[in-house]
Amino acid sequence: MRLFPALARLVVARFRWAFAFGDERDADFLALRPQVLVLQHQVARPAFTETDRTIRAVLSGVFGLDDVR
Repeated sequence: MRLFPALARLVVARFRWAFAFGDERDADFLALRPQVLVLQHQVARPAFTETDRTIRAVLSGVFGLDDVR
């Protein structure tokens, strides 16, 4: 029964954030940045195969991208 109020608060907060401007949105980004950095360090980078590298090289040539990350 406690799940519904928490879910409702989350939906309202995200809906409000979608229409936020400037400083309010920047503050949210600054608050979430450390959490994103922690999560990025927890996830291992994928190991690319030769096929992956070939596809990436072809696509970067087609779209004219020098450095695709």
